[in-house]
Amino acid sequence: MFIYSILVKLISLVLLLLVNFGFVKADTKCRADVSYKTVKKIDDKETKETIFWGTFSQTEKSTEAAKIELNQIIKKEQLKALQECKRIYQYTPLCIAGQLGLHTNRLQTMSFSARKLLEKQVSDMCAAREIECYIGDSDAIQCIEEKAQVAADGADGATGQVIEGDDKKSEDKKK
Repeated sequence: MFIYSILVKLISLVLLLLVNFGFVKADTKCRADVSYKTVKKIDDKETKETIFWGTFSQTEKSTEAAKIELNQIIKKEQLKALQECKRIYQYTPLCIAGQLGLHTNRLQTMSFSARKLLEKQVSDMCAAREIECYIGDSDAIQCIEEKAQVAADGADGATGQVIEGDDKKSEDKKK
């Protein structure tokens, strides 16, 4: 048992030295947030809003490769976000259905003429509402180099070290 613990510590030390001196390439994980923007024009007033779409990541053997792959993912996701924005905000039938859905309980108690009037008002409001969708900016790509390390009991583990990006965000991840 004594020999086993010495062997594990020796392997751990050799692996750590190989990684630190660049003989063994560690994986790099990069991530970025993607959002889209809307500009609402109601009664000559513009309201700009940024809507979060998602966080995306890519792990590769080098930082450059991870960034290249992540940039391709970001471009695809920005297009998906823009299409979804247009589907939600610029497609009038969905607007009408959504607005009428808010009044479901009241619609059943209204007379036919009152329902027709409400439907007309909602339809006019949705047609008059102007919302434009734009591709949002993705956050700066942040990369973390994940170094392999053998624990004292012989199990493999991983520790992360920030090599690029916001140090404050990386501290929050470690907590």
